[in-house]
Amino acid sequence: MQDFEPAQPNKPKSGTPWKWVAIGCGGCLGLSVLLTAAIAYFASRALNFSMDPQAVEGKAQELFDYEIPGESRGLLNMNIMGIELTQVADTQEPPGVLLTMGQLPNYLRDENAQTSFIESFQQEMAQDGGYQLQVERTETLPLCGQSVSVRIAEGTFEGTETTQAVSYLAVVEHEGSERFAWIVANGDTADSMARGVFDSLVCK
Repeated sequence: MQDFEPAQPNKPKSGTPWKWVAIGCGGCLGLSVLLTAAIAYFASRALNFSMDPQAVEGKAQELFDYEIPGESRGLLNMNIMGIELTQVADTQEPPGVLLTMGQLPNYLRDENAQTSFIESFQQEMAQDGGYQLQVERTETLPLCGQSVSVRIAEGTFEGTETTQAVSYLAVVEHEGSERFAWIVANGDTADSMARGVFDSLVCK
């Protein structure tokens, strides 16, 4: 009789699909970690944010000298995608006068891009702050030794009660940079307060 050896089970090949699935998952996880780290790195470089009152006022005074009725306080300073933005206000709560100023990057020097940014910025900031600004006119006023076009809007402010609101918004070129200033005031003397703050602005 011929002896037959039992058949040996086939050994799994070293390159089973599960091996590559595991390697792929590990690679995806590693890539995700690297991607998250890269996003955090670039976000930290693209967005700088401060709410320290003294630091904010110091940054504001690098752009303009200004006078706000009573005492002033720094609210926030941020730099996002090259757009520098600083806010200061009076000490009332909510503020009776809010001054937002900043510096625009080169990619917003085009007139159409600049107008689009200013309009969207003004609309979003006004609504978020409780302002409803409808009536708008344009006046030519002096700013930093130049005659500039100033957008003047009127409307209401919804605080503890509804009051009159007025805003002045202008862009001026100074020493090769495009700077903007936006004053919003509310109350019985909103127009005179907004105009007074605007007239006090001096480019630094």
